[in-house]
Amino acid sequence: MIPTALRISRTGQLLAGFVFLQTAWLIEQRESWVVLSSWSMADGLYLALVWMRLLALSAVSGLAAGLMLDSLEVSFGARQPGPSGVLVAVFAGILFCASILARFIAPTLIPPGVWIDTLHETEVALRAPGSLPFWGASPFSPESGMKELASNLYIWYCEIIFRVFGRNELGFVAVSAVPGCLAVPAVGWLGGEAFGARTGMWAALLMAMSFWPLAVSRWSFIVIALVFLSLVAVAATLATCRSGRPTFALVSGAATGLLLHTHSSSWAVAGAIGAFWVLEARAGRLSRRLCFTAAVTAGLGFLPFAVHFAVRPGDIGGHLRDVHLGAPEKQLGVPRTGGPLELPVRLAYNAVHYSGMLLWVPDPCGRQALQGRPAMSLPVAVAALLGFAHALRGSERHRPANRLLLLVSAAGLAAGLFSKPASAPVTTRACALFGPAYVYAGMAIGAAILASSTRLRVRPVALAALAGSVVVLMETIPFLTVWPEASLTRREFAVTATEAGRLRRALGEGETVWDDSSELFRLVFEAVSGPRDARSPVPYVRRATPDQLVAAGSAVPVWYVTTAAGLDRLRSSGWRCARGIAPNPDDPGVVVARAVPPPPGTITRLPDR
Repeated sequence: MIPTALRISRTGQLLAGFVFLQTAWLIEQRESWVVLSSWSMADGLYLALVWMRLLALSAVSGLAAGLMLDSLEVSFGARQPGPSGVLVAVFAGILFCASILARFIAPTLIPPGVWIDTLHETEVALRAPGSLPFWGASPFSPESGMKELASNLYIWYCEIIFRVFGRNELGFVAVSAVPGCLAVPAVGWLGGEAFGARTGMWAALLMAMSFWPLAVSRWSFIVIALVFLSLVAVAATLATCRSGRPTFALVSGAATGLLLHTHSSSWAVAGAIGAFWVLEARAGRLSRRLCFTAAVTAGLGFLPFAVHFAVRPGDIGGHLRDVHLGAPEKQLGVPRTGGPLELPVRLAYNAVHYSGMLLWVPDPCGRQALQGRPAMSLPVAVAALLGFAHALRGSERHRPANRLLLLVSAAGLAAGLFSKPASAPVTTRACALFGPAYVYAGMAIGAAILASSTRLRVRPVALAALAGSVVVLMETIPFLTVWPEASLTRREFAVTATEAGRLRRALGEGETVWDDSSELFRLVFEAVSGPRDARSPVPYVRRATPDQLVAAGSAVPVWYVTTAAGLDRLRSSGWRCARGIAPNPDDPGVVVARAVPPPPGTITRLPDR
């Protein structure tokens, strides 16, 4: 007989089971399955205790989650008087300023280097500014041989950002910081449309100050643009359902069309939004005129990119053809079985990582420098899961807001589930999930504050201040203090190439020669050391090994970016080389030095290796 206090609803049982499995998986990863599955008479008692602890902790975690969901059910449905318009306006203004500060402060330190993918996407515009048309597409990193394409319209957006902020570290950060800032009012609008002003305020706070949005807003990458546009599209769709105004249909369609100019996972998100429009129209809840308006606007928004596929239909699919579930995977840690079980095993591997990324599961991929930690701190992750679980209740699934948010969340997960494992961060491919996650987390936090204030007889404003402080303490401060200095961050963000570019820019005029043996991102060096005026092309740096430099017989001094061994080899030929400066103390083998050729007529020869 189960005590009444421990009885859990059906939805609570599903949440409890999910948390149980995720907690068991986390403990198994820390203990190692090899250890847990080994058995001998000597360590049998120890293993039995380990298994008992694993099951007990997992059961307690699942039970707590289920009970928490049921205890908040009344508060989820409670109708409260909304905050005054003045309070919402003041809160929004302060929060927006805080989000700008967090995304633009110290652009040369957070992150400590430049992310290479933005430069690959915009290399055409870097080399020949203003030469691209607004329509069509350009290959992403032409030297890589990938099928990925970058929309020319997105490249033009990056070029405009460079012209406004400068083609420097601030400009590179602004590529993602600008949509990152705009995502804050967008998620506030979505939360308000879906569940009221209080939820919108909490969702905006989480988007403004949480670790993951801050990291991708400083990452100089296209992902946050997808998040921003998807939030606008979903919010405008719900506003259309509420008001029936064609203006909101136009906004929804435009945002959905522009969404397709961003990350390749946008196709799943746009499909989910389109499916919602079709289903609502067939049910008679949206007029066909509004659907037609949104569809035409979406088509016009996508048209500049679609022109490329009309001219080159063989490029349809783009990056999706590089990263589908069956594509070859070279990264270590991905299970490989071969034969008919290969795809099911990969799908199961993805299911574990993508389903658990909000709670316990750390990102298995080092890119984005989030490896080793979940995307959310525990309080925010629990709030998001409670919100999702509440939305899945039978009585809640039929609300337009929940139907649309769950569709978009499922699309975000599908974009990751059916991609090859581990070649990119799970939070990149499933980035569309985070908008709904912060909305549902905001709804759950508001419900928890209401329930706690009633039971504890504490003013809600005091609990709200405490909850906001927890978000800043567990999400914002680690991003500002720990993330920039982490060894993984410094390795992934091309610190040495960035610092070498800064140093070369400070050294003034003169020819630069690049030694490929330094194994750095040359494009990062060229962009950082190149002209700051976005209207001036970024020149190619001459490439030459010490042997090639000597054979070419240079007549003028050069700034040489090489390794310490390369500099020694150049000295042995008779060149006069400065001591060399290591731009990155953590990578002292790479140096920048002034190299002066021997006088004309001097015979130089490099010794045999």
